[in-house]
Amino acid sequence: MIKKFKNIDSKQFAKETRWLLEEKYSNKQSKKFLADVARLEKGEPVDYVIEFTSFLGCHIDLSFFPLIPRTETEFWVERAIAQLQKKRKNKKIQCLDLFSGSGCIGIALLSHISQATVDFSDIQTSCLQQIKKNIKKNFVGVNKERANIYKSDCFDNIPAKQYDYIFANPPYIAHARKQVVQKSVIKWEPHDALFTSDQGLYYIKKTIKESALFLKTGGSLFIEFDSHQKKAVEKLVPQKIYTSTFWKDQFEKWRIVVLNPRRNNLPNFIPSLSGRI
Repeated sequence: MIKKFKNIDSKQFAKETRWLLEEKYSNKQSKKFLADVARLEKGEPVDYVIEFTSFLGCHIDLSFFPLIPRTETEFWVERAIAQLQKKRKNKKIQCLDLFSGSGCIGIALLSHISQATVDFSDIQTSCLQQIKKNIKKNFVGVNKERANIYKSDCFDNIPAKQYDYIFANPPYIAHARKQVVQKSVIKWEPHDALFTSDQGLYYIKKTIKESALFLKTGGSLFIEFDSHQKKAVEKLVPQKIYTSTFWKDQFEKWRIVVLNPRRNNLPNFIPSLSGRI
């Protein structure tokens, strides 16, 4: 029988406990199960306790405690995949998943687009281990030609090559906005995947500026941002170089900017870059 914990009687807690019992313990209670229930009682996210989440039908292991994939991210990635499938049907495409974290975006690309190759990138060693594990869990025997992993802060250590599509879900919450973030997120999730300087725009600026070296003409750069940052992101886009389209998430909040190089202008822009941020 499940122990009763103080101050825990919500429907959400009961739902998470049932899910834990079903998914991790095959409906068999044990001491380990009760220990995990205690973790839930302390407020730890159920995804960490169960050690996985689902992302566009893919099993995303979370045993190294990366940032938990958000439904908002899943929503726009599904839209992007549909766009790629329609635009590049049966054609090989090279993708870069920056700030990969758990690797959920790149894993979804590999899963739903058979002709895609994905380079994963993150600066955290634990995330690189997590990505490797998720590739193994979702693609038994996937060859190295389809998936590579790089330790890199944004583009800093990415090999000199160009991609058809670049996906970036960088840290974009300003340190000054910590007070508006859920307490459970602050307590349990990795801060380096959430917060950054320059009013939350540091990595968005860096990604936009340096992407010109890595993006093919005719390609696209997808960047996730906080909904209140739309006007600031608009100002960061060099209009002579990129066209920009903004997407809303399922909650009707601005969430994604899609940048497409203007034909013939990108090569002229590259020599003008005065180093990386």
